[in-house]
Parts: sequence; structure tokens; C-alpha cells
Amino acid sequence: MAVNQTKIGDCEVCINVNLKTTCTYGNIWMCDECIEKERKLTEENMKPENVQARVNATLHAAAKIDESVVVKTDLFNAATVASVELKAAIENDGNIPADQKQYVYANACLERFQKFQKTVFDQRQELLENENKMRMWQTQVQQAASTLRGELREKFKQFDVNYQPAPPKSVKPASPRTSKKKFSREELNAAIKKYNLDGSHATAVQMLVTAKNWTVENAAKDLAVKLGKYTE
Repeated sequence: MAVNQTKIGDCEVCINVNLKTTCTYGNIWMCDECIEKERKLTEENMKPENVQARVNATLHAAAKIDESVVVKTDLFNAATVASVELKAAIENDGNIPADQKQYVYANACLERFQKFQKTVFDQRQELLENENKMRMWQTQVQQAASTLRGELREKFKQFDVNYQPAPPKSVKPASPRTSKKKFSREELNAAIKKYNLDGSHATAVQMLVTAKNWTVENAAKDLAVKLGKYTE
């Protein structure tokens, strides 16, 4: 459906009915009054001081995630959410020219990649060093225990590098059940409209639903709060 197409109908944002409405982004029909409110809200949100405040808050939160992340099973999901928030902050920064936003985002992603690349390298070096120390002490255990009489030596048998105990019976673990939130396009549009977002934010909302296993409404609300489009 074409944006800016008009018709006589009901506004999908307020209670006004049977009046001229315009199709806006996200295929939401709005009356002139609501369109004007949206325009003023967008204008207020795009003021340099407000944009910069949101950008600073998002980058600060991203830095905290960078500092606190340890190797976890949900690392990829956490990084995905951080990337959505970072991209949204850059897209809403009026101080960055439109034709430079993708470059700024790519450069920010590169900086984070290089940071984690160094972290992984350092951790692998530390792990290797600790493994070497562990092997050295294992050898000392073996050499010291070899001089003991039989009944005393039994305690240290498991630390013998040549000792191979019988393998335990393997038990196939039950496959974990993962719950995936399902929602319709109508629910997505309703949540976007409710929290003053538009169709351009649909992908980010869906990513949050998948990454955090949230409802579509919780995801839309969280994104709207971070973008300054909704205040609790």
C-alpha cells in the first residue's frame, strides 16, 4: 500500500472516526491531528541535544556489555541486541550525514570485532600457559607416586598420563526444548503503532523478539524507550 494515500475512514492511532486519514509508514492510517503530533514528536526527538543524549546512553550501554561479556551460550544473541541498538543510535544521530551512517556503523562494528579478537587471543595464551603448568604438576605427581608402595600408589593412579580408565557408558542427553515466540504481522504493526515506532523499526523489533525470547510488545516497547520515542 502506498504511503501518503488518503481515504475517509477511522484513525488507527486515536479515537477519531469517519474523517480523512493518510496511510503512513507501517501501513498505519492516521488522521491529520495524529500526523501533526508525530511530526512534532519526531522533530523534538531529532534535536541535536536529544539525539546526542540517546547516542551517548546507547554507546555507554554497549561499552558496558563489551566490558562484562564472558564466554556464554547466549553471547551471539547479546551481541545481536547490542548491534541493533548501536545501529539505531547512529541512524538517529542528526550530526552524522546520511551518506556516512553505514560507514560509521561498519567502523564501530570493526572496533568491537578487534577488541574481542584481542580478548580471545589473550585468553587462549593464558589457557595454554595454565595447561602447561597443569601438565608439569601432573608429571610431578606421577614421579613422586611411583616410589610409593602399592596400596598408597592407588590414590594417584588417575593422574598417571599413561593410565586409561574404562570409558563410562554414554548417556545421550535429552535435546533441550527451545521456545520461540510467534506473532502475526497484525500484532507487530499494533505494537509498533502503540509505542510510536514506524515500519522501518519492524526488523529491529523482530530481532529483539528472537534474541531475547520476548513478546513482540515487550520488544517494541524496549526499542521505543531506547530511541526516545516512548516514556514509561
